Amino acid sequence: MRRIFIILILILIIGAAGWLGYLVWQKLNNADTSVQQQIKTDEGKTVAKEEGLLKQITENSIANFWVNATTSEIFLINYDGEIEKLENYPPAGGTKTLASDNGLKNVSQITPSPDGSKALINLTIFDTATNIWTPLPVGATAAAWQPNNLPTISYLTNDGLYNLNLKDGKTSLVLKLNNRDWQISWPFADEIYLTEKPSSVYNATSWKVNLKDKTLTRGDWGLKKIADMVNLEYLIPGKKFNILPSKCLLVEKGFYCAVPSQEDVTLDDYLKRKVYTNDDIYFVSVDTEKKKAQAKLLLRANDNNPIDAINLALYKDKLLFINRYDQKLYSLELK
Repeated sequence: MRRIFIILILILIIGAAGWLGYLVWQKLNNADTSVQQQIKTDEGKTVAKEEGLLKQITENSIANFWVNATTSEIFLINYDGEIEKLENYPPAGGTKTLASDNGLKNVSQITPSPDGSKALINLTIFDTATNIWTPLPVGATAAAWQPNNLPTISYLTNDGLYNLNLKDGKTSLVLKLNNRDWQISWPFADEIYLTEKPSSVYNATSWKVNLKDKTLTRGDWGLKKIADMVNLEYLIPGKKFNILPSKCLLVEKGFYCAVPSQEDVTLDDYLKRKVYTNDDIYFVSVDTEKKKAQAKLLLRANDNNPIDAINLALYKDKLLFINRYDQKLYSLELK
């Protein structure tokens, strides 16, 4: 399970990096980054609203969302950095209250803390309890939360890897290194992973930082190798699991995945929104002792009401996600 976890973590890092790169590409090319320009549906198709266990939660498009596991609150953020809190959901719609508006523009990176009480938004920390925004130290280029809700953030600068203690505000050097525009993930207490930004035309690599002995080890984690290693075709005969960025959620006993029904989707085309997928949604249970995995279909792709699911999250007995066709929040009731 740990091996699968690492592989999928790297895919999610690659996906986040690629999406950020695409937003920058849009900016450099003077593209209109408004929601209306970003969200386009295929001609003749109707975006899914409600079909049995599937329900649309938000009326407006959002940039992202996260769940506070302690308070069971859902936080929504738009592209201008305005945050709304969805309380008492369900019933349908819930109660929206403005949590914070800091005027943050071009929201691209959002990483909630393990318990959802805080979120890293464009390298600024937002506290859901106080509505206070705290920027990371000057020079930070990427950051990750310490696992298990411990009060530390690890961040990269151009000259090294640092830890920030959120209780006393003090920083400490972990390792001096030459930052190559890496993305960062901290999945295990003693291991941090640094990953290059992706492309389907070159072999992006990753590095592992061992926090015990402060060493840096290179790993061969190119996109092709990752794709080969996560080939889950054996789970369902005749079904190819085409795993794309931000379409999987790791949980204790396995993972949820939105799997495109198309088999010819490339990473570059997907990140640049040249193509939208129509997904089957699966839960893959993993038995680490028996070294077996089994997939269960939760939602079958529907050509008339397509779902292109990203940013999956659990909320009570529901799976939440954003549908890229309209960039709205949906819920899928889990049986």
